[in-house]
Amino acid sequence: QAERDALLIPADAVLHYGQLQAVKVVEEGRLHTRHVRTGKQYGDKVEVLSGLRGGETILADSGLVL
Repeated sequence: QAERDALLIPADAVLHYGQLQAVKVVEEGRLHTRHVRTGKQYGDKVEVLSGLRGGETILADSGLVL
């Protein structure tokens, strides 16, 4: 099984709307809600399986996360 680089974000950045999960993404100085699919949790971080690319800026309870 090939290992892949997991995209990990703070678990408190994930918003829950019933069964849906989303994050707030900062694009061109504006906040957008983007649905994501998460995987395993590692401590206070959670793996993002889809919906987010590395290098994007998101909003978490602790502030902006790059």
